[in-house]
Amino acid sequence: MELGGSVERSVRGYAEQVSVSSTGTVGGDLHVTAPSEDALEVDDGATIGGETTVEIEEEHEHRAFVHPGFYFGVLAKTLAMLLVGFVLVTLFPSLRPTAPGSSREVLRDMGIGFVGLIATPVAALMIAMTIIGIPISIVLGIIYLMLLFLSTLVVAHFAGERFSFGGEGDRGVVLRTGVALLAILFIVEIPFVGGGLHFLVLILGMG
Repeated sequence: MELGGSVERSVRGYAEQVSVSSTGTVGGDLHVTAPSEDALEVDDGATIGGETTVEIEEEHEHRAFVHPGFYFGVLAKTLAMLLVGFVLVTLFPSLRPTAPGSSREVLRDMGIGFVGLIATPVAALMIAMTIIGIPISIVLGIIYLMLLFLSTLVVAHFAGERFSFGGEGDRGVVLRTGVALLAILFIVEIPFVGGGLHFLVLILGMG
């Protein structure tokens, strides 16, 4: 978590590392929950109007579900993904993904996604080594980031197709996809198992 702008009121942050840059300003208190005291860095020039407190909690990341901000964050991410996906599919209908029809196709798509996840950054770096290839590398990087962002939405769309509520129109598709997306975003935050599930969702969506 990095604060580089101006916040008029107090700031409460939960992160592995929290930094306030020289351009950062906090009008109220700065309360940080982190694994260790040195997880907070305040650069010279930063302004903290109130008290600065660091609460040590090694397992703080496993308690995200108890904080209201977590739910607002998941909801905001869901709405952002749905909006971007709806705009893309509206402008380019051919981009609407087709769900795999068998377990073999699922494994195939996951394999393609895994290769894409690993190979794309390497390819972009190699292309960027030449002056002519820099614009191509930038475009490739943007596409890669979009795929990472929307991969969960693709899997949610597949899962939503198995639901029967909402009707057959676009509104029903968006509703079912949104419900599935909320469920997935919550599940991948479950301690110990969420990380592995997130990886599987990521490579399937990218494939």
